[in-house]
Formats: sequence, C-alpha cells, structure tokens
Amino acid sequence: MPGPPLYVDDTLLFNVTNLNGNYKNCILSGTLAPSQDANLIFFDCLSGTPYMDSPIIDMAGISGSQVSFRSYSGGIKFINITDPNFLSTIEFVAGRFTIDSSSSDGFISVRGVAALNDLGTTSTLETGSLINAGSFNNITAAPDPTLSTRMKEVWQLHGLESGSELRVTQTSRTFASVTQSISTTGEGATQETRINRL
Repeated sequence: MPGPPLYVDDTLLFNVTNLNGNYKNCILSGTLAPSQDANLIFFDCLSGTPYMDSPIIDMAGISGSQVSFRSYSGGIKFINITDPNFLSTIEFVAGRFTIDSSSSDGFISVRGVAALNDLGTTSTLETGSLINAGSFNNITAAPDPTLSTRMKEVWQLHGLESGSELRVTQTSRTFASVTQSISTTGEGATQETRINRL
C-alpha cells in the first residue's frame, strides 16, 4: 500500500523516494522514485538539472504505480520499468524524454514538443501527439513561389513603397506593374478588377 498522497507546491524535489500524490510548480533534480501503487502527478513542473542531464524517475522494484506529467518543461529520464501494468502520460511544453535500456515493460504516452530517446524495450510507447524534429522530415511541399511577389504588391497597392507611385483615376489604379480597372455596378457599388495577372 502506498503512503498517503501528498499535495505539494513550489518545492525542490531532489533524490526523493516513496513519492505519491500531486506536485505542482516543483523543480525536479536527482533521482525520484514513487511508492508502490502510487498515483503520482506532476503539474507545471520543470527540470532543475543543467545541460544534457535529466532528472530520473526510478521504477526499480515498483509495481502498480502511475506517473503522469502535465505541462512539463525540460528533460526527464525513466529507468528500470519492468512492471507490465505501469502507466505513464508525459505532456511536454518543451523538453527531452529518455527511456533507459533498463526498461522493458509498461505503457507510456508522450505528448507535446520534445526530443525522444528510446533505448528501452517498453511494451507500448504511444507518440501520436508528440512533436519533434522527426515530425517534419517528410514535409515536401514547396513554398508558394509567388508569395513574395504578392506581399510586395500589397505593400505597393497602399502606396507604401518609396519610388513606387500609386496612381488612381476614375477608371483605374496603377502601381508598379499592376493595373486595376475601376467600374460601377448596377447597385451603385464600386468594383475593382485586376487586369494583368500573375
């Protein structure tokens, strides 16, 4: 049985064991371990470990526990996951998630913006809502080649480009290489139509 759940705010958690409950706005550092059958939730917490190191969640000998992160910032590393019933959801603001090679079981869902380093053989790793550099590797659509020209013409249309005169008569508007005709519809509305096309 786990100990009673704690509700902790604004605290540095460094090398703490038997964690259970809700931890909000906390800085994580060192190695942290939940208690047996814990329901451990970190809200708006962040890594206090500098450079490429990360705080560690150590599941050695722990079973029946759930560990969740909501709006987490920074790195986090899971080690020694061997419980097939282990459940975890990690929601990153931005960060890096590492599953150590000592992990061989459990279910982990990773969401948000993060780098993923999966060295373990976790039974299920769900990443459908994870955004990382690999998410963009297959994007092949080229940018619209006319976009720059169109933006420049909007600038010129309003007479904002130095040396590019906007000339308006009763029947036309002309700026740079663009000409629009001006006419009146049957309803008395003014209609502008571009004559030359891209």
